Amino acid sequence: MDPDSLIAKADFLIEEERQRFRLAEERAKTYDSEATAVITGAIAAGAATVAAFSKVKISIGLGLGLLATGFLLFFALAAGLAARRAPEPLIKFGFGRPEEDPEKDPVGAKYAATASEKEADEAFSTLNLDAEAQELRRRSLELWRARTLRIAIVADAKERNARQSLVAFALALVALATFASSGLNPSV
Repeated sequence: MDPDSLIAKADFLIEEERQRFRLAEERAKTYDSEATAVITGAIAAGAATVAAFSKVKISIGLGLGLLATGFLLFFALAAGLAARRAPEPLIKFGFGRPEEDPEKDPVGAKYAATASEKEADEAFSTLNLDAEAQELRRRSLELWRARTLRIAIVADAKERNARQSLVAFALALVALATFASSGLNPSV
């Protein structure tokens, strides 16, 4: 294969990795937005609950139900904050030492991807301007692949945390609606 076609193929692969990186970055931003919506909703639902039940006589059963709802709202808030802040899942099912499989150990995979990105970046920065075009493109491709892997792992973790917060928030709203209908209606 002639050098020009290798360079063209490398340029194509580099651009493909850049596009994958942008898509993964957009996924992460989408889950940040979802988490922000859940955080806002959880705060609003908590405030509305306190306002609605502050002037009503509450039975023990209703009080326990509202306490459970409060815990669900708190979990939704915490999971939403975790999705916004950290790439680690809020609840990690499974114990023991970290696995080699990124699906089983997303935190370890993120650190490995970050290390691989740093190595690729250092290797790329050691090249001088006289380096062959093929080598420049090969190292550039390695760098973009490492970056894409890292952001994809972060986006996956944000997705898990955003989903956890959304489920907890939905459960809290169902519980709140159930308890509100029985607590605000004096005939029940």
